[in-house]
Amino acid sequence: VLKKMAEIAGKKPAILTGDFNAKPDSEPIQIITQESDPLHLKDTEKISKSPHYGPYSTFNGFQGEEIPEAHIDYIFVKNGVKFLSHASHSKAWEGRYPSDHFPVSAFLVLP
Repeated sequence: VLKKMAEIAGKKPAILTGDFNAKPDSEPIQIITQESDPLHLKDTEKISKSPHYGPYSTFNGFQGEEIPEAHIDYIFVKNGVKFLSHASHSKAWEGRYPSDHFPVSAFLVLP
């Protein structure tokens, strides 16, 4: 993923989002965010100007309840993208959730 992003984006701002099915302390996330690797990505939750809003865990299994230790959805950036806020949203409509994951969002500023 890191090599492909570097190939596609070069030195331009880049954003990668998704369900990585990996916790923040897991090996895949540690590899992606390892600062000693020049290709690394930054986790927007960690660089947001304001604190994270909403449930920390993002998987809910359509139950609407935060499942402990299930923070597995991310927004990663590189090459100067800045984030003002980071959130996960737990709102339901008529008792229904849009996904088995809480949506994750962020406000960004491109260089």
